[in-house]
Amino acid sequence: MDTSDALPAGGHYNKWRVVGDLMFFAGQVPRDDDRKILGETLEEQTVATIRNVQKVLQSAGCDLKDLVQIRAYLADPSDFSRFNSVYAEVMGEIRPPRTMISCQLNGVLVEIDGVAAKPSV
Repeated sequence: MDTSDALPAGGHYNKWRVVGDLMFFAGQVPRDDDRKILGETLEEQTVATIRNVQKVLQSAGCDLKDLVQIRAYLADPSDFSRFNSVYAEVMGEIRPPRTMISCQLNGVLVEIDGVAAKPSV
């Protein structure tokens, strides 16, 4: 498991795990390697979170195009349309099934976890 480019785990868990052809990844947030929050606005934090998702996917040999499902957590449910706008812009034609959840987050505005399919070699 090469996790050198992915944000270090902040607790007692793996950042990702492969079971069969599926790669499951833990919630990614807008934080850098030193756990500093990246961005102040929802828009900035959304972009930073997706970039961290991409890093953890790449550490497992996957990419955004391999996503088969994600869950996006927002600290404020009224931010949905703003999140969706930035998400659509960054993700482009990549459209995995998505569930939106509103919950209290640990000092950030957005978190994303999900599942990817490992590409065939």
